[in-house]
Amino acid sequence: MDYGWILEKCFEIEGKIVEWRRAIHALAEVGFETQKTKKFISDALTEMGLFPRLVGGGVLCEIQGTAGKATLPLTNIDGKYSDGVTGTGKIFPTAQKVGCVLLRADIDALPIAEMTDLEFSAKNGNMHACGHDIHAAALLGAAFVLQSSRDKFSGTVKLVFQSAEEILSGAKSIIEAGVLENPQVDACYALHTVVGTEYEAGTLILPNGEASAPYADFFKITVRGEGGHGAVPKESKNAALAGAATVVVLDKLVNESEGAFSLSICQIESGNAPNVIPELCEIYGTLRAVDKEIKEEALKKIVKIAKKKSKAHGCESAVSVTSTTEALFCDENLIKSAEECLKSAYNSPKIRPRASVVSSPISKTKSSAPSEDFAEFAIRVPSLVVGISAGKRSDGFSYPLHNPKVIFDERALPFASAAYTALAIDFSTVSK
Repeated sequence: MDYGWILEKCFEIEGKIVEWRRAIHALAEVGFETQKTKKFISDALTEMGLFPRLVGGGVLCEIQGTAGKATLPLTNIDGKYSDGVTGTGKIFPTAQKVGCVLLRADIDALPIAEMTDLEFSAKNGNMHACGHDIHAAALLGAAFVLQSSRDKFSGTVKLVFQSAEEILSGAKSIIEAGVLENPQVDACYALHTVVGTEYEAGTLILPNGEASAPYADFFKITVRGEGGHGAVPKESKNAALAGAATVVVLDKLVNESEGAFSLSICQIESGNAPNVIPELCEIYGTLRAVDKEIKEEALKKIVKIAKKKSKAHGCESAVSVTSTTEALFCDENLIKSAEECLKSAYNSPKIRPRASVVSSPISKTKSSAPSEDFAEFAIRVPSLVVGISAGKRSDGFSYPLHNPKVIFDERALPFASAAYTALAIDFSTVSK
């Protein structure tokens, strides 16, 4: 197997991939409200001669390979299709099942005001601070190469551009819309950007067999009291104070967990004026753990703490899980086959990349790792998510994901497109 040509083709269109990335970055839409981004992606795919369609809040496009079709049996002497013995006695090889592979890129941004000063920065109060613009542009690059190289594979490649990953809802929506069916998907692949390491831009990081992402819940704590005048606090039941007390104890709970789970309070809303005691406080956070039972026990502790602290201030509380996703466990067979495939794609004498293919360091826990709703694909179909370095710390890319100043190294883009392409072609062949 020689996939070095794939990287070479991706470098030929590097400028176009960068152009796509910058356009998507500037659009920066959140959740399921990604209409402009989906139109941009659909238009780009249409220009390639493809036929995208809107599905489950995202975009779906299929590319059918043509390799081997001319060598497969066509008809026997009576004009009927045959893969066995014809009327002349000539024997043709029996056709083997070809694969159907799904490549997924998430396309939603975060509600963060960008502070990068890039000329293509988003100006709408949102930001691609998690690298989803990198994923989307890279998949467009893969679409271009796959469409122009259909004679290199025989199966079906489904390209999925998914919304609402950041709110852990997009994967479920697009799966329920049927993207894994007609034809049935045999394997799913995704990329995720990594920044601030010492890996060269474009380096691919394969999972090590542990959980690649934890179980994750987004939760909301609603505290209700009785409002009143700020001058007479004893005549009211201050929901803001009850909420603040709850947050303080939850922070202690994290310290006591010893890494078994991760808990972050990221949003607190209460009050409208400095002299009006609020009757409502809303607290939003995220809970993550590799062990599902540990996550459930931690959630029970959150409920107990919220009730206790609310009651101490004369208030009431309720805890609700607003969205949730499974832990992500990658398929071990796909990990093994991907390593050989991706190393072959990076073995190009014309490019001679400094980037490489490495294995993720072994860690005791992934509870504090980012969640990934690609797990919804993985619990249904053998799946693999590969990390890609898009910013080396010593090269100046030091801000972390979800930071308003994070910048990604665009030199990773052709490598990302090559990874998508190689994984698809390697799986979707006559021999699979």
